[in-house]
Amino acid sequence: MVLLAEWRGVLKGRGQAASAVLWPWFFVSHLLNAAWIVAWTSEWIALALLLLFGLLFSILRLLFALRQEAVERPFGRLHSWVRAAFGLYGGWVIAATVLNASSWLGTFSRSWQAVDFWPFLILGVAMLLYLVTFRLLRAPGSLLLAGAWAFWGIANGGGGKASALGSFATGLALLFMGILVADFLWRQRQRQSSNN
Repeated sequence: MVLLAEWRGVLKGRGQAASAVLWPWFFVSHLLNAAWIVAWTSEWIALALLLLFGLLFSILRLLFALRQEAVERPFGRLHSWVRAAFGLYGGWVIAATVLNASSWLGTFSRSWQAVDFWPFLILGVAMLLYLVTFRLLRAPGSLLLAGAWAFWGIANGGGGKASALGSFATGLALLFMGILVADFLWRQRQRQSSNN
């Protein structure tokens, strides 16, 4: 987040347009994050989930604005670091949103959790959110890195959960790492071909 403040200073020298688009969403994301912490620790699960949806929207809006800014006026390495920081943040928010939704569903009845397919469905929804965000917003790889970390944590922290779920979560973590490696190699090839 400090990088965004630094980058905002760089933008002031180059024009206010990008700063005017990014700064409100940056501010809103921090307010929503603070409100989410209060709601979650107060065990207001439904409110916490609504706040996370707002936080997710604001982070996705920031990632979209940063992508547009990269296309219109590339700012080099600092811009890449800012996008990477917001990619990690966005990846955490996707994981938190899906897990909070799972917790909220659990407030209605514990019987839905007894059905074997629900945990797989929840992880599948998380996978789709990560992949759609990565592809459509051309989000930085750090978003998928956060997703891989979340899936790996689910796989290893289940406290005796069924091994099928752990294997599924591990498979998703490895899938994301594979996508990251493939994306990195593709970008390297693109750079080499543009230099030739």
